[in-house]
Amino acid sequence: MFVEMLAKGGAKCRVPTSTNPVYDIEYFHDLFPKIPENEAEVARRVMAAYKRVDAIVSWSCTPYLAENIPLFGETVAFSESSATPYVNAVIGACTNREAGQSALAAGIIGKTPKYGLHIRENRKGTT
Repeated sequence: MFVEMLAKGGAKCRVPTSTNPVYDIEYFHDLFPKIPENEAEVARRVMAAYKRVDAIVSWSCTPYLAENIPLFGETVAFSESSATPYVNAVIGACTNREAGQSALAAGIIGKTPKYGLHIRENRKGTT
Protein backbone atom coordinates (compact mmCIF):
# COMPACT_ATOMS: atom_id res chain seq x y z
CA MET A 1 0.00 0.00 0.00
CA PHE A 2 1.22 3.48 -0.90
CA VAL A 3 0.69 4.98 2.55
CA GLU A 4 2.56 2.08 4.18
CA MET A 5 5.50 2.59 1.82
CA LEU A 6 5.62 6.29 2.72
CA ALA A 7 5.34 5.55 6.44
CA LYS A 8 8.14 2.95 6.28
CA GLY A 9 10.31 5.58 4.60
CA GLY A 10 9.69 8.00 7.47
CA ALA A 11 7.43 10.41 5.57
CA LYS A 12 5.40 12.91 7.59
CA CYS A 13 2.70 15.32 6.47
CA ARG A 14 4.04 18.88 6.20
CA VAL A 15 0.57 20.44 6.04
CA PRO A 16 -2.74 19.36 7.59
CA THR A 17 -3.77 16.25 5.67
CA SER A 18 -7.05 14.45 6.31
CA THR A 19 -7.89 10.97 5.14
CA ASN A 20 -10.80 9.94 3.05
CA PRO A 21 -13.17 7.96 5.22
CA VAL A 22 -11.38 5.04 6.78
CA TYR A 23 -13.92 2.74 8.28
CA ASP A 24 -13.75 1.86 11.95
CA ILE A 25 -13.14 -1.84 11.60
CA GLU A 26 -13.76 -2.58 15.28
CA TYR A 27 -17.18 -0.88 15.11
CA PHE A 28 -18.21 -2.63 11.90
CA HIS A 29 -16.71 -5.94 12.98
CA ASP A 30 -19.09 -5.95 15.95
CA LEU A 31 -22.07 -5.19 13.68
CA PHE A 32 -21.04 -7.50 10.85
CA PRO A 33 -18.93 -10.30 12.33
CA LYS A 34 -18.60 -11.95 8.91
CA ILE A 35 -16.13 -9.34 7.64
CA PRO A 36 -13.24 -11.50 6.43
CA GLU A 37 -10.24 -11.12 8.72
CA ASN A 38 -7.94 -10.35 5.78
CA GLU A 39 -10.13 -7.34 4.89
CA ALA A 40 -10.20 -6.21 8.52
CA GLU A 41 -6.42 -6.47 8.66
CA VAL A 42 -6.02 -4.27 5.57
CA ALA A 43 -8.19 -1.59 7.21
CA ARG A 44 -6.09 -1.77 10.41
CA ARG A 45 -2.84 -1.48 8.45
CA VAL A 46 -4.08 1.51 6.44
CA MET A 47 -5.26 3.28 9.60
CA ALA A 48 -1.94 2.65 11.36
CA ALA A 49 0.07 3.90 8.37
CA TYR A 50 -1.97 7.11 8.12
CA LYS A 51 -1.36 7.73 11.81
CA ARG A 52 2.40 7.17 11.32
CA VAL A 53 2.56 9.86 8.60
CA ASP A 54 0.66 12.23 10.95
CA ALA A 55 -2.50 12.46 8.85
CA ILE A 56 -5.75 13.56 10.44
CA VAL A 57 -7.66 10.28 10.56
CA SER A 58 -11.22 11.24 9.74
CA TRP A 59 -14.38 9.21 9.70
CA SER A 60 -15.97 11.96 7.62
CA CYS A 61 -16.65 12.48 3.92
CA THR A 62 -16.60 16.22 4.65
CA PRO A 63 -13.36 16.99 6.51
CA TYR A 64 -13.46 20.50 5.01
CA LEU A 65 -16.32 21.26 7.42
CA ALA A 66 -14.65 20.22 10.68
CA GLU A 67 -11.17 18.64 10.72
CA ASN A 68 -9.38 20.28 7.79
CA ILE A 69 -10.95 23.61 6.85
CA PRO A 70 -9.09 25.52 4.10
CA LEU A 71 -8.89 29.31 4.07
CA PHE A 72 -10.18 31.58 1.33
CA GLY A 73 -7.65 31.65 -1.53
CA GLU A 74 -5.62 28.74 -0.14
CA THR A 75 -4.27 26.09 -2.50
CA VAL A 76 -5.22 22.60 -1.29
CA ALA A 77 -5.51 19.03 -2.57
CA PHE A 78 -8.62 17.02 -1.69
CA SER A 79 -9.55 13.63 -3.09
CA GLU A 80 -13.07 13.54 -1.67
CA SER A 81 -15.44 14.18 -4.58
CA SER A 82 -17.70 16.54 -2.64
CA ALA A 83 -14.71 18.73 -1.71
CA THR A 84 -14.10 20.05 -5.22
CA PRO A 85 -17.32 22.04 -5.66
CA TYR A 86 -17.64 23.02 -1.99
CA VAL A 87 -14.05 24.14 -1.41
CA ASN A 88 -13.88 26.04 -4.71
CA ALA A 89 -17.34 27.63 -4.73
CA VAL A 90 -18.25 28.09 -1.07
CA ILE A 91 -14.94 28.51 0.75
CA GLY A 92 -13.07 30.10 -2.17
CA ALA A 93 -9.97 27.94 -1.82
CA CYS A 94 -8.52 26.14 -4.86
CA THR A 95 -8.58 22.38 -5.32
CA ASN A 96 -8.92 19.83 -8.08
CA ARG A 97 -10.40 16.38 -7.59
CA GLU A 98 -7.23 14.47 -6.75
CA ALA A 99 -6.61 10.76 -6.43
CA GLY A 100 -6.04 9.60 -2.86
CA GLN A 101 -2.35 9.00 -3.60
CA SER A 102 -1.72 12.42 -5.14
CA ALA A 103 -3.57 14.20 -2.31
CA LEU A 104 -1.48 12.28 0.24
CA ALA A 105 1.71 13.11 -1.67
CA ALA A 106 0.69 16.80 -1.66
CA GLY A 107 0.26 16.62 2.11
CA ILE A 108 3.68 15.03 2.53
CA ILE A 109 5.57 17.53 0.37
CA GLY A 110 3.36 20.51 1.19
CA LYS A 111 2.69 21.35 -2.46
CA THR A 112 0.25 20.40 -5.19
CA PRO A 113 0.74 20.63 -8.97
CA LYS A 114 -0.45 23.87 -10.60
CA TYR A 115 -3.07 22.71 -13.08
CA GLY A 116 -6.85 22.74 -13.52
CA LEU A 117 -8.67 24.82 -10.93
CA HIS A 118 -5.40 26.05 -9.43
CA ILE A 119 -5.01 28.30 -12.49
CA ARG A 120 -7.02 31.53 -12.27
CA GLU A 121 -8.27 31.44 -15.90
CA ASN A 122 -9.70 27.95 -15.35
CA ARG A 123 -11.84 29.17 -12.45
CA LYS A 124 -14.12 31.27 -14.64
CA GLY A 125 -17.48 29.90 -15.71
CA THR A 126 -18.23 29.24 -19.36
CA THR A 127 -21.45 29.19 -21.33
